[in-house]
Amino acid sequence: MCDAELDILAYRRGSVSAPAGCGKTQLITSALLRSEDSKPALVLTHTNAGRAALEQRLKKLGVRGDAARVTTLDSWAIRLVQCFPQRSRLAPAVLRIQGNSANYAAIRQAALGILKAGHTDKIVSATYSRVIVDEYQDCGSLQHEMILALANLLPTVVLGDPLQVIFDFAGPVVDWQKDVVAAFPRLTWKPEPWRWKNADAPEVGDWLLNSVRPSLSRAGGSIDLSKVPKGVEWVRLEGSAAQMNETRLATAKRKFAGTALIIADSRNKGSQWQTARRARATMVEANDMVDFMKFAAAFDPSAQLSLDDAVSYFGNLLSGLSPEKLIARTRSLHAGRARTHASRIEEIALAYLRAPSHRSAADMLDAFYDTNGVFAFRPDIVRLCSKALRAVNGTVTFHAAAMRERERFRHIPRTMRPKSVGSTLLLKGLEADVAIILEPEKMNAKNLYVAMTRGSKQLVICSSSPILKW
Repeated sequence: MCDAELDILAYRRGSVSAPAGCGKTQLITSALLRSEDSKPALVLTHTNAGRAALEQRLKKLGVRGDAARVTTLDSWAIRLVQCFPQRSRLAPAVLRIQGNSANYAAIRQAALGILKAGHTDKIVSATYSRVIVDEYQDCGSLQHEMILALANLLPTVVLGDPLQVIFDFAGPVVDWQKDVVAAFPRLTWKPEPWRWKNADAPEVGDWLLNSVRPSLSRAGGSIDLSKVPKGVEWVRLEGSAAQMNETRLATAKRKFAGTALIIADSRNKGSQWQTARRARATMVEANDMVDFMKFAAAFDPSAQLSLDDAVSYFGNLLSGLSPEKLIARTRSLHAGRARTHASRIEEIALAYLRAPSHRSAADMLDAFYDTNGVFAFRPDIVRLCSKALRAVNGTVTFHAAAMRERERFRHIPRTMRPKSVGSTLLLKGLEADVAIILEPEKMNAKNLYVAMTRGSKQLVICSSSPILKW
């Protein structure tokens, strides 16, 4: 890719509106490769997954480790208020950050107050050379004001795509024209669909950039899937709701060339799990891991029904267990009522029932995972759950260990497995060879655009009508 037309280091302030897959990350990487600044750039983004992916990309392309400090906006705000606890005027309970329980609104407000008061002007100017913010379309008003305060101190360029605003459920985000361009003048740049050109699928990229994107940008627009280029496939859904679901599942089960992202209904976690289970795919997990946290808070090996609780939950992570039958059969074997010998899986459950503990629950989970015929469609939770169970001791509870493992997980890059299932909220920022969209009719224009731009070589869309409307 040639990005000689735009050097973001040459501007005191600026904004780049960049469609998905058109080289926005490459602009950041190229700028940092060229940088001769003695101080690192402060590179900010929104999610830990995005941060990890950006760090990985910079390292892969040879950017010096001291050329940039990459972090999330909220992590930087947290560090700021914790460095100036008195000036933040936050209660100690707020300053003690504990995962998703953090009061981010209060932290952002306090960080903004510190910046506006000028308490950190000399420190910020002495520490960083400039500010670069990625995914700026997801900034809330307080975050936007924080960046404006930083821009008064350092050269600042922000990059984003107004058509990829899908995190606005948490509150209002910046208006690209009224807020962003007004503060950071638009930098002229001609986007090219590099994601698809580099994957030898230029027709898909041209269609997405020049046909799909303009249609999705208009209220009342539509896309005709009967007229698509090579690399795009429409799967017609016919019959009853059950028959259409089976067609979706059959599509998800197909073997594709390369990695695949299966994009399901973001509002139906159970449907996502079922798709992953039956398609032998793996889930891309949400950072909050609500069901894991609930299990960790409630599970008690000394309880009479602890076997039932453990096996039932493990059945939400592994296929091939049949939890209800396994629980009934194990209890029958334990009571001496069974007439047939225990199977391999039943022997594992029996071992736990004979000596229940957090560690033996971890042994049970690991043994299930290693059993022929059992498939982990949520392998990340299997691993975190086993580690947390083994970490329990006289001073560390299962719930505390689970929260610790969850927080560690949030800061590592997501692993791209051969076939993954998730929603647009979880898959945004990820890329695979193939994207399969199971229920486009349940998406608005922005979520549909994010979904359609995840696959670099092939796009498969399931719908009852070739005309997609929003």
